Amino acid sequence: MADVVLIVTAVVFAILVILAAIYFLVYFQHPDDKWVAWFPKIVVVLGLTLACYNIFLLPLDVANQKGQLSPAGAIPMTQINLAFYITTIIMALVGVPFTVFFYEGADDTDDDDQRSSPQAFAYALKWMIPLLIFMGALIFVLYWFLGYADINVVRLTGQLVLDVSLTTDYCAPVTGGPAVPCQLQTGTIHVTVSPLVYIVAIVSFAGWVLFAIFGGVGLASLPVDLVQDFIHRPKPIKAQEYAERKKVIGQQAQLLMEAGKTLNEEMRAASRTGAFGRRYRTIKNRENEFRKDVLILEYHYRRLEDAYRNQGGNFLWQVAKLIAGIIR
Repeated sequence: MADVVLIVTAVVFAILVILAAIYFLVYFQHPDDKWVAWFPKIVVVLGLTLACYNIFLLPLDVANQKGQLSPAGAIPMTQINLAFYITTIIMALVGVPFTVFFYEGADDTDDDDQRSSPQAFAYALKWMIPLLIFMGALIFVLYWFLGYADINVVRLTGQLVLDVSLTTDYCAPVTGGPAVPCQLQTGTIHVTVSPLVYIVAIVSFAGWVLFAIFGGVGLASLPVDLVQDFIHRPKPIKAQEYAERKKVIGQQAQLLMEAGKTLNEEMRAASRTGAFGRRYRTIKNRENEFRKDVLILEYHYRRLEDAYRNQGGNFLWQVAKLIAGIIR
């Protein structure tokens, strides 16, 4: 019989996860991205939702099992787990890379010379097909040579014994008694993993390795960042200093605007002539450096506004971050 309460709870949590993912996207998106670029936003919401669902599948499976050897609930967790894992793999290997390539191709032009969707789609396919071929070949080679598991087993054969005790070794020789009533044989069972399960295992393994690396680096650098935030916190400044520093930032912004126009013209010329090579990569590297400079300038401007208008911000919150960094 179906557990109505468990099913309703799972549906409610699924809806809440979707709403939380949408709120997360809206809260952290750039102000210029409002009401535009819906496709990558959908991909982000789906990615966050799938990540949360993969975590919540475990407690759902435990609740559905009800502490028994065979599933007592009516929810087919095996099929649901496999379906979510396959969807996650498709998102990781196809959905996210395709979105990145698609908007990378669409970003090569400006508003006056906007690349059409078919052209951006072709640009994304041009990079997706080699990527999928490489990933497919890599997984095929790994599965061909390592797509199995050798399990060491011990085989016991003997006569049935009444009143079996788990603490008694029935294969131990008895002094002055009959021969040992059982035989012990060691061996190996060769189990071939299905391709689908192997792909899920490979992608999960790669994900855990990346999570361990980046998560470990993040946890190690978090205390340092908290202490550095306190040391380099915005200090209260006077109106005269605010005006002088704002003038300097304005001059730097003007230089960036001129550099952006020049870079935009070079990018348009490269995209029209179809130049893909060292020159194109050089322009893309300059574009990435330009975006980094813009973000840095915006960061310094926000700190300047905080130092003057908010007089450095909440000092208690800054001290709390210092204490948290020291404790960690």
